[in-house]
Amino acid sequence: PRRHPSPLSPPRLTISRATRPVAVCPRPLSHRIFRSLPIASRAQSLASHPLRRLCHPSSFSQPYLKAAADAEPTSAIAAAALATLYAAQGRERDAKVAFKHAAVLSAGASDLLLQLAEALVPLCATQMVEFALALHAQGIGARVEASGGPPHAGTDRELICRARALAGAREYERSCELYSSLLRKAPPRAELHAELGHALLALGKRTQALDAYTAALAAAPDTRDATLLLRAAQLTLAAADASPTGPAQHALWARARDTALRACKFAPSATSWLTVGIACAALASTGEAEEALSEACVLNHRNEAVWAHLCLLMLRLGRKDEAAHVRTRAGSREAVRRALAPPVCVRAPMSSLRRRICLLYTSPSPRD
Repeated sequence: PRRHPSPLSPPRLTISRATRPVAVCPRPLSHRIFRSLPIASRAQSLASHPLRRLCHPSSFSQPYLKAAADAEPTSAIAAAALATLYAAQGRERDAKVAFKHAAVLSAGASDLLLQLAEALVPLCATQMVEFALALHAQGIGARVEASGGPPHAGTDRELICRARALAGAREYERSCELYSSLLRKAPPRAELHAELGHALLALGKRTQALDAYTAALAAAPDTRDATLLLRAAQLTLAAADASPTGPAQHALWARARDTALRACKFAPSATSWLTVGIACAALASTGEAEEALSEACVLNHRNEAVWAHLCLLMLRLGRKDEAAHVRTRAGSREAVRRALAPPVCVRAPMSSLRRRICLLYTSPSPRD
């Protein structure tokens, strides 16, 4: 039987759905995203994410790290990640036991925490990387202090790891400072010059980024990094557009063409072939420019910039019927103006040549 409330009992407090308290720190990541990932990558991602957002690592990332350590019982990196998480939570006893287990799995490797930091760099887990590097430096400092040596100042490997972590967290100023200090005291390394160029380009310093890319290509002439080659070609093309007419401008166009051709060799794309076509058109090699732009159309027939430059080339060759057909594929006038603008990664001001191109192309009719 239903018990009726007594008239002397206090009224029951009913909370409607609209007045329910909302969680202050909702779950930032969805489990559905991580079900398809390997257990180790899933655990490392979820371990780093709460530390970055200052959520509750004990209730969110610990089960995944524990599952990763159980799934790969011979992985020293997984054990070190769990130990680092315990240390970040202040659980000294659990961290000590986990570190001992990780040291046994790694056969006493002295750079285990540094390996963990390098594994977490691609995940953009900046705070987790900093914590692992701090623990690594603390251990080295204790050993150096016990032996009576000079204080530990940080090796190049640690500085490279920290610089990459800062670049992944979009702290490009600090990252550039670390890269510059590394390049001043270390022999030239192509990957460091390239990463410095990426950070400088993100800050909008195009001239310095081009210098860094040029140094990277000089240090590794046989590089297969398509991103480095393509960005160097686009920046060289922008520098040629901004430079005065003369042999120096012609040399920049030729260098941009050769660099973009190398990018097409290792990773062909519509953007790389478009860069080749623009450089060839600037060098008055209309046949090569048409072949490059046609190849770009084959790779991506929806790229408005490719159709716009191809229409411009048809107009220069006097093939107005083909230009009229190509113009219908390029889109509206605003789309054409956006397509004929410099690449987004370059952010160069529009030169007089490109301005004349836009005025020529966006006329009422290609026959005018």
